[in-house]
Amino acid sequence: MAGYDRALENWPVPYETRYVPTAYGDTHLIISGPEGGEPIIVIHGGDIDATFMRPTIVGLAHSYRVYAPDIIGYAGKGKAVKSIEDRAMLAEWLTDVLDALNIEKAHMAGWSMGGFVTVNYALEKPERLKKIVLLAPAATFVPFSKEFHFRGTLRSVVTGLAREEYDARLTASYIIGGTCGACNISKEELEEGIKDKDLAELMLDYKEESLKELEERIDSVLKSFWEDMYVPGNLDDEVIDQLVQGSLLRTRTHKPSFLNPYRLGPNALPEEDIKKLKTPTLLLIGDHEFIYEANPDQVLKRAEELVENIQTVLIPNCSHILVYEQTELVNSHILNFLQGD
Repeated sequence: MAGYDRALENWPVPYETRYVPTAYGDTHLIISGPEGGEPIIVIHGGDIDATFMRPTIVGLAHSYRVYAPDIIGYAGKGKAVKSIEDRAMLAEWLTDVLDALNIEKAHMAGWSMGGFVTVNYALEKPERLKKIVLLAPAATFVPFSKEFHFRGTLRSVVTGLAREEYDARLTASYIIGGTCGACNISKEELEEGIKDKDLAELMLDYKEESLKELEERIDSVLKSFWEDMYVPGNLDDEVIDQLVQGSLLRTRTHKPSFLNPYRLGPNALPEEDIKKLKTPTLLLIGDHEFIYEANPDQVLKRAEELVENIQTVLIPNCSHILVYEQTELVNSHILNFLQGD
């Protein structure tokens, strides 16, 4: 949350924040742009929050009224009270957001998981959308690659489990330390006084040194996960740190059902579903993208074959985090698309 607030402190355009009620809990939004501007909803990716979409939001805010919600149940300031467990519920949540904002019809743009969310909403509620922009959507048109699962998903899942272990160890260290403090027992006396070997092994694992080592290992794995998502040299340390911290927070906020790819996604949608997509669509993918089982050109070609009203662009010298890697080029394509006939 401190990182979230720091991102807002340096927001380069005027903004306001707001909570709106939904069936799944109060949803937090960052709102920028002229009050009378045409509305566009900007949806962030899975392991971060709305502040991460800053380059896209700022690029749109001069002409559009931009609403950037924290996906309920993900990292961010949302106050979830109910888990989203399938695609219909995901669309229901967004409809609640639009209704609370008194928006009858809007544009929508989404990056990564946000792209999947956007396509899902266009299929479920096409009457609420004007145009949609998909920025390296997670799966959606083709499955994830095995390489992505090995280098990405596996790291994310294992670090989530490790984070739970870290939290358990940290809690135990507080309790043990508090008990020793109340009884005036030193660490040395604790080690000498435990006669139960099994208890000693459990307790003495919770030293500050082991906690620090575990935390550093988790951070290192998450950093490696995100380093695979961009072309070397394209991101600065501040952005990388925001990604890592968002991943850590996600492990604390997700419900197990929210992670079920068979009920919610992101995954490759059935071909017959994608063919139903009629909303004017812009699809942008980086030329170094590796999350798909097909190469970027093949993904764009498949989208063109399945969606009749789509424009596709291959963005040079970037991978999955194209909104930061090629900000000006990506924003120019978005604006041209939204303002075109």
